[in-house]
Amino acid sequence: MHGKEKRIINLKTKTMGYKSPYNKVGQLKPEMKNQSKSSIAMKDSGIYMQDQSPLSMSPLNSHGAGGTHPDPKKGDKLPSYNTTTYNASASGSGGGSSSQNLSTSNLSNYQSTLIDKGSGFKPTPEQTAKANAEVKRLKALDTSNAAANAASSSNLSQSNSESTSTRTTTLGDQTLNQIKKGGEIKAQNRRNRINAEREYAVNRAYSDSVNVANKFLNKLPTRLQNNPKALKAAQGKGNLAAMRTLTGSDAFSQQEIKKMTPRGQNFKG
Repeated sequence: MHGKEKRIINLKTKTMGYKSPYNKVGQLKPEMKNQSKSSIAMKDSGIYMQDQSPLSMSPLNSHGAGGTHPDPKKGDKLPSYNTTTYNASASGSGGGSSSQNLSTSNLSNYQSTLIDKGSGFKPTPEQTAKANAEVKRLKALDTSNAAANAASSSNLSQSNSESTSTRTTTLGDQTLNQIKKGGEIKAQNRRNRINAEREYAVNRAYSDSVNVANKFLNKLPTRLQNNPKALKAAQGKGNLAAMRTLTGSDAFSQQEIKKMTPRGQNFKG
């Protein structure tokens, strides 16, 4: 029965224009050595699609109107902004004003009122003592008033103060480069899954093709099981079974399945 299975598969692949990646002694052809096992398996099944680059679903990769182009130098940093707070205050004290200042020219005013009576005037000791006492009093008054004015001025002083503080706010929990890398990994995982599912669908299609073909042949009398017409009929039934499996797998489009169908017929059964 193994010989029949081998012949059925060979008939099918020949009809589909199949070219094996192996030579007559079962070794990989030189031009196939650099290809992955998955790719070889797909080619060996007569169903092969080259891996496509990851689909870009982000408007950030668009070069049309509205497309955004982030600065690659900032890709390793989270976006952030600074908020600056300004604090200022002013205060004054005292209950007086500069117009209430006490006179500090009492002595000079007094001296300006004295009359020069000439060199011949000789004041008495009492007059001299009285004049000296008045000068001393007025001088002390001017000194006292100056101190009082200074104290009043300090009471009217104003105090100003100001300060600034800056707070940095960071947005997000992943940098642009981290997001891109995560997207690339997801895209690679998707490609790996799709390739595996397609390869699995091909394996099931082959299995169903062989099983259906042999089930048909096994029902025939032994003398007819190697009959060319019987083998061709078995091949046709096996091919239809394979197409049903591929259609139900959802791993291939109708156009792909149509190309894989012998004589280009579009099987929808």
